[in-house]
Amino acid sequence: RGKGVDGGWLNRPPKYPFLRHTLIYSRPEAYYFAIVSNFALRASWTYKLSPHLRHNSGTILLVTALEITRRFQWSLFRVEKAYLQITHLP
Repeated sequence: RGKGVDGGWLNRPPKYPFLRHTLIYSRPEAYYFAIVSNFALRASWTYKLSPHLRHNSGTILLVTALEITRRFQWSLFRVEKAYLQITHLP
């Protein structure tokens, strides 16, 4: 069955809500953890944007380390998505 304008999203519901049909990592909990942690880590990053809160260098170091962790975490999922696109898996 071909993919229409919707990219095939409406053909069948995924096995796990909010996730794609084909998962490379065997535990779907990892994907849900990544979604929640991404939101929390992005929220903590906004701390660095407030000029009046930049006085504590230890906190800034921690927030920066958390942002690096978030970016590394999402790089794994970007590689997974690219792999699925290259191999044309659903």
